[in-house]
Amino acid sequence: MNRLGQIVQYQMQTIINHIYQISHLAYRTNDFLLFGIDEYTLLVYFEGKISRKTDIENEDRYQELELTDLKSFNLQKIKRILIAYGQNLSTRNIDEIGPQHSVSYRLFSFLQKIIALDNSEASQAACFDARGQKAKRSNAGPGKKCGLYDIVMRHELTLNDGYDDPDSSCAIYCDIPQNYVFEIDIQKKYFQDSLFINRLADQFLIDDHSGIPSIYEHYYRKKPAVGDAKELKILGTDTKIRRIGYLKLLADFLKKYKNVPKAVLNKKFESFASPFESELNRYKNTTGVIRSAKTGISAKSYINLARKSGLILYLNGVYSAGKQFKVYIQLKEQLSDEKTFNLSLFDKLFFGEHLLRHDFFYLTSLLELIFIFGPEPTSYDQMKRCFHPYILKKLEEIKKQKYGFYQLSKQEADRIRAKYQKMKESPPDGSDIVAYQLTRKETGEINKIYQRIQDWKKAHVYLEHILMPRLNWLLDLDFIKLDKKLKITLTSEGLRFFHHINAWHDMICERVVSPDAFLDRFSSQLFSDVYQMPNKRFDSIQDKTAAKTIGYINESFEHFRTLAPNRVTASQAIYYTKYNLYFRDKTDAEYTDIMEFLQSYKHKRFLTKIQKRQKDGYIQKIR
Repeated sequence: MNRLGQIVQYQMQTIINHIYQISHLAYRTNDFLLFGIDEYTLLVYFEGKISRKTDIENEDRYQELELTDLKSFNLQKIKRILIAYGQNLSTRNIDEIGPQHSVSYRLFSFLQKIIALDNSEASQAACFDARGQKAKRSNAGPGKKCGLYDIVMRHELTLNDGYDDPDSSCAIYCDIPQNYVFEIDIQKKYFQDSLFINRLADQFLIDDHSGIPSIYEHYYRKKPAVGDAKELKILGTDTKIRRIGYLKLLADFLKKYKNVPKAVLNKKFESFASPFESELNRYKNTTGVIRSAKTGISAKSYINLARKSGLILYLNGVYSAGKQFKVYIQLKEQLSDEKTFNLSLFDKLFFGEHLLRHDFFYLTSLLELIFIFGPEPTSYDQMKRCFHPYILKKLEEIKKQKYGFYQLSKQEADRIRAKYQKMKESPPDGSDIVAYQLTRKETGEINKIYQRIQDWKKAHVYLEHILMPRLNWLLDLDFIKLDKKLKITLTSEGLRFFHHINAWHDMICERVVSPDAFLDRFSSQLFSDVYQMPNKRFDSIQDKTAAKTIGYINESFEHFRTLAPNRVTASQAIYYTKYNLYFRDKTDAEYTDIMEFLQSYKHKRFLTKIQKRQKDGYIQKIR
């Protein structure tokens, strides 16, 4: 062994020794070392066998690791260091255990710690590669590659059957039932950085405040508890679409003009919106302006966003407000902020939910990166360097998902429960959820999106049209701070929102792709927590709440008439009722709450019919 090889052997021996000292259990096989450190697992894999001198006769058999063993190990042959944290799913149904940690939040929190360690002066020690040569770091400075993937090779949420834990009490993981875990693979060139790896191992012992928000506790104990249709939506944008306030103006515009011919829409809205430039100049961010160009080109991007997201609909040569936008228009005068670019809580709830439904993948990916590179301000340049490789790795993780979930209607769920009761058996947990294998068409759509993003030419230029609109939407929603130097910081509102999204991942034990079912069931409670509103929970058993709900549904018949007599579109009536209960009665009523109330027949006032294919239906008064 040459001199540099001896240095590497010594450094790795120092690293393994430190990990051994802080672990509560340490085992070896012929192929890898396994350490339990608090609730985390650290695995060290080797190329070939760990040592020819100390083979274990039975490869499935574990031996407790002794420090004296390290001298005989060829530590230059380490090929992989894996960090993992997880939960055995059987513990979720045990009430005595109490609230559990969020696996998803801990993943991002640990990635944040890795970035912070790499940026610290203490981690700049000598680092050697497998050949004994000094390894170069390349994550600093503009124009360089993403700092995250200079350190981390892979990170994902996954289900597994354990790491062959030898401890009969399953202190780390059990193999029945499955474990929900995060895994992080460290890049090989960091293995010999003793200061970095030792300080990284110390992070296992630091609490990261990763509890599940209380509103999910009931659902969290069932797997799966909420459906995910795996429909990945991405809004096409360009760099001009930065102010949500212009969508508020579009509501005023459509209230005034109702139906606008396609040929004049852009030009007419440009003329309507351009006088508000002076008001925008007094807002906290003055970008994304619509100016009078007399051609409509300045407003075109905002109109395209409204069209692609369903705020406006095209029929018979004219554009008009979409179903949900009509609800916003009806309530805007009493609930929206008079200042165009300041968003009231109603504006934030409506547009926040709307953008999440249509752009969940990009918006949450951006928030995840801001969190990872926090809590100190991170740069726009850092986001540009990391966003492309980050979303590709995220899509690779999503592509591994084989199942989608959909929620049964109340009648279908009741029928299944009645069947079990007849057999004098208990229905399985989550019996109102049906899992189905994703079709070739569904997986094909995700593959197409992956291929399209992978093939981006000049991604750093194209990314401005993706990142700038979304950063500004997050700014308008008060989820981030964005200064004039394009330094980005997550706000307390943004951090609370981030906790909720991680809880969604945890509930289905994988990345959420389509958020619709989660928003239907949790959006009011989510935004109440994010913006610290002390609302009470919807309870239809209370006569007063039931009467209020019936009253708002009756009001909706006056505002959203259909061609059929005595009917109203179900989604419009429900959203109208939901927002009125939220703001007039300080009640967190969810879309699913009101739908279940309508289908319960307690009120004996309405007949509700929902068509699955259209994901909507109608409500009819019973005379």
